[in-house]
Amino acid sequence: MSILSADKFLNQICNADCIEFMKQLPDRCVRLVFADPPYNNNTLYNSYQDNKTPEEYLQWCKDWFAQCRRIADRVIVTPGHGNFWMWGNQIEKPWGVGAWYKPGNPASSVLGWCCWEPWLYYCHDYKALELLKGLIQKCTKEGEIVLDPFAGSGTTLLAASLLKRKYIGVEMDLKYVEQCRSRLETAVDLFS
Repeated sequence: MSILSADKFLNQICNADCIEFMKQLPDRCVRLVFADPPYNNNTLYNSYQDNKTPEEYLQWCKDWFAQCRRIADRVIVTPGHGNFWMWGNQIEKPWGVGAWYKPGNPASSVLGWCCWEPWLYYCHDYKALELLKGLIQKCTKEGEIVLDPFAGSGTTLLAASLLKRKYIGVEMDLKYVEQCRSRLETAVDLFS
């Protein structure tokens, strides 16, 4: 199978099996994959019946996800409520987990009617700073306060500082406190 340039497919919709398609792409050729796969809940999607055995579904998810991880720096997967634990326990533990809030669009799930669904974040470069900056920017305004009760190495505090938010960090380990302080002082010098 020949490797194709991702550029050949830019701004197009390709009618193909996703696994076979992604196998043709080179490693790390896209920045982000956002995947909202079928949840194996027996839904009929035109020509696709979503009713694999649990073993078949797990293997199918492993196969397409492996291709996503190979071709992308970052992958976001919406696993659905029913498959949430399968992902972390049997496929790959995510770097981060979030909730996609969909007010006015409740859907049936294993939890009953919900207006949110989980998403899982996977990345090669572990740039938590950019993810946290996006979340902080979406959830707060300049000058508001962000508190991190488990500050660790200070990534949340750094993101808040860079976005001109006030921050409070709480950390019990003195080594991490020192690391946070150093990191924040360096950032102030770099971005002043």
